[in-house]
Amino acid sequence: MIRVYYSRYYHNLNTIGKIKSGLILIGGLGNLYISASTNEKQEPLGAFTFMPILFFGIALPLILKFNSFFYDVNISKPAWNDNPFNRNSPLISFDFGGTLFLTAGICQLVGRIIGYMSIDLSSLFLINAGIGVYLGIFLSLKWLNNNN
Repeated sequence: MIRVYYSRYYHNLNTIGKIKSGLILIGGLGNLYISASTNEKQEPLGAFTFMPILFFGIALPLILKFNSFFYDVNISKPAWNDNPFNRNSPLISFDFGGTLFLTAGICQLVGRIIGYMSIDLSSLFLINAGIGVYLGIFLSLKWLNNNN
């Protein structure tokens, strides 16, 4: 099973893809084991936990459209092996950040549930930020009509 997974997914990664995978693995494991070490009562955030979905979903396409007027910006579907520090393709950086947010939020939520049998609102905020980034990438590709 592991050999099939490795040959299908991990074998196609270049050096940048392997470094990005390692950073996300380290960030995820760090949030899994160090997930809110205190069990304090949290204030209910309510709708504020869902604000990143709206913010990234609307702001990301608008920022990219605004930047395309001043800079030569390539709006194309990001691939995992691309360099996230490439200034001409900003969606690659947002893709890496969204994956990092999702992984950190899910691992923090799982660690909190296992350790304290409760749900941490900061982990829901991170998960919603990752979903919002991916929604923003999807809408950017649709609205700017440059999906390759």
